[in-house]
Amino acid sequence: MNWLFQKFGADWNQFKTLLSISILTDFRGHRTIGRQRRKLSPLVWTLIFYGIMGLSLAASLVPRAKVFLFSLLILTASMVMMAFAVILEFGNTIINPEDTDVLAFRPISPRTYFLAKLCNLLFYIFLIGTALCLFPSLIGIAVAGSNWVFPLIFFPIAMIANLVAASFIILIYTGLLRMLPYERFKDILAYLQIVFTFLLFFSYQLIPRLSEKFIHEGTELSGTWLYAVPSAWFAGSVQILMGKARPIDSWLTLTALVATVLLFFVSFRRISLQYAHQIANLQTKERKRIKAYGSDRKGLLNFLARKFLPTGEALAGFQLTSSMLKKDRYVKMSLYPILGLPLAFLALTMVDNSITDPFIHRSFLDRIHDMSYLVIFLIFFMFYTLQNGLLYAQEWEASWLYRVAPITSPGRLYQGVKLALLLRLILPFFLLLGFIYSIKIPLIHSIQHTIFLFLSGLVVFSTVSFSIKDYPFSKKREKGERTQQFVVLIFIMPFFALAVLVQNLFYSSNLAWWIAQIGFIVLFLALESIVVKRMDSVLKHKEFLS
Repeated sequence: MNWLFQKFGADWNQFKTLLSISILTDFRGHRTIGRQRRKLSPLVWTLIFYGIMGLSLAASLVPRAKVFLFSLLILTASMVMMAFAVILEFGNTIINPEDTDVLAFRPISPRTYFLAKLCNLLFYIFLIGTALCLFPSLIGIAVAGSNWVFPLIFFPIAMIANLVAASFIILIYTGLLRMLPYERFKDILAYLQIVFTFLLFFSYQLIPRLSEKFIHEGTELSGTWLYAVPSAWFAGSVQILMGKARPIDSWLTLTALVATVLLFFVSFRRISLQYAHQIANLQTKERKRIKAYGSDRKGLLNFLARKFLPTGEALAGFQLTSSMLKKDRYVKMSLYPILGLPLAFLALTMVDNSITDPFIHRSFLDRIHDMSYLVIFLIFFMFYTLQNGLLYAQEWEASWLYRVAPITSPGRLYQGVKLALLLRLILPFFLLLGFIYSIKIPLIHSIQHTIFLFLSGLVVFSTVSFSIKDYPFSKKREKGERTQQFVVLIFIMPFFALAVLVQNLFYSSNLAWWIAQIGFIVLFLALESIVVKRMDSVLKHKEFLS
């Protein structure tokens, strides 16, 4: 094997070592302070939940779908989840600048590093794709018009489709990375990920809505709009290989073939050139001096924080988080993409004209039908993921400062952290939400509904705080960790339909609404008091163990 690698300017032994270490690191769990056993790797949990998602989706489609529709919907779901996984894990999966700190000064050629990284990426895509599509490919045998050959045809095509989805994301990101310095690229990427997340979920939810007979047409599903849906290209390929070809399937298959070849060639070629260019730069260019974050004392929010926050720890937490949200590119890349999903949902409700007045009495089934529970889920999703995202930072090793600083109340410190997150990211979202509601429903009702969602979200905010066991910005993010959190939340989404029952009760009269708001405020204050004491105990105990 060594002679073959030498022809490509790579070293077989180095490649083997780099690849085995990267795969071992992906699957290695981490051990928390005070525990002897390692936790299961986030990547393993991600694969488990992806497998459950694929199984449940396929089982729900079997009674009412034919081969083309089944393939289209499964491929749509898997390609979207694959693209989203690459977006979330871009820094760990595609280009990780931390690698260069260890490898740049070693005699490793750029091609060797590229081949190892490429094979690790392909392995990651294959694992995610298998978890998403293995069960659907087996269950597809029971679909109307299918037979025992279906798994042998569908599974390889699904792997190629997932690779195309990942390649498309890589093509865009590496294209930007070639034109921009890496630090500037991270600035743009933080905002680009919001747009990309928005477009992914918005487009794949909007396209099925454009066809009124989508579910009923089955294998006769057709139309020029299919050419705009990448998953339809590969579903057409499944149709042809199953011997159920229509004229449009031939054109869809040709589109899939051309797109696959072009994306593979262009995207992976760009990665190769980019790795070589970036490593060469890091080996020859001196590291630029990084400007310290310093506390920004200007601005209305900082002025109000200094006036009203009760303790020095709370003010320190507020200023630290405000600085990180404004200046730390890694933190922005971790948190900003989360906002794309609720924004996409709001856009869909505008397009569907599905925003209804929640104060008009309707049955539980009617509220489930118009997906009112999704708003409640998205509030929980946003509060949970944003708060947990504040645990991670690129400079996580500097968290030793927490142990030497005179912090008497870590819980108060976290109150300042949460307040900064609330004012800088969450409150603007609720103002936008209230504005959208005011367009569609009476102004008073829109204000009441937005207040209800905001105060109930504060209760969620405090409840989620019970899961916090580390100081802010003190953890290193592991591969698959963000994807795991996202998938778990998607998996529990149906349970939020029960919250509609509570909403119906509180919206039955103005008195009930006022009782609910007072109850939320009292519960929020009580939970915050308990959370502060719990964090003081947990973090001080952890500091003692360390």
